[in-house]
Amino acid sequence: MADAPSSSIATRLGWMADKVGKDELRIFGALMWAAWSCGNMYLFEQTLPDATQLAAGYCRLVEEYRDYAKRVFPGGVGSVGCGSNGYWSPPALGWVKVNVDAHVREGVYVELGAVLRDHEGLVKAMAARKTRARWSSEVAETAAAVFGLRIAQEMGYRQVHLETDAMGVATRIKQGCQGYAIHL
Repeated sequence: MADAPSSSIATRLGWMADKVGKDELRIFGALMWAAWSCGNMYLFEQTLPDATQLAAGYCRLVEEYRDYAKRVFPGGVGSVGCGSNGYWSPPALGWVKVNVDAHVREGVYVELGAVLRDHEGLVKAMAARKTRARWSSEVAETAAAVFGLRIAQEMGYRQVHLETDAMGVATRIKQGCQGYAIHL
């Protein structure tokens, strides 16, 4: 450990990645995530979580995602998938692309996110919302799409290219769009 760099966390993590296996690095990342969450809960919510239980839950979440990603992403964990072409492409001139996504923490909350970019790839807006709700992932993904479209509408955009990884939601939105020129 004496040869570990101390100039930044990034260089230290790079050094660590060369010294340990992928499994150990994943566990370390989950533990860092748990420590960060514990600190935030204490600072912002004045609660003292059970750090051991939280760390175990994060480690389990990382492993569950890894197993899921192996089944879903054709190129394996770390490749881009979910029905996309693997890279972001800009919308046509005069259009704005709205990328949306949702995260469901079952029985606790739902997080919605949206990023709006123009034809040059410049970010025009970013927004996130966390709400206490017990929604299915499909309802949450639909809410994320509505959230992103409302932001675009409030900013005055009428030519919108909506991008979501929820294929069922995209299909239903395509069938029901009125008053907007929307590409999915």
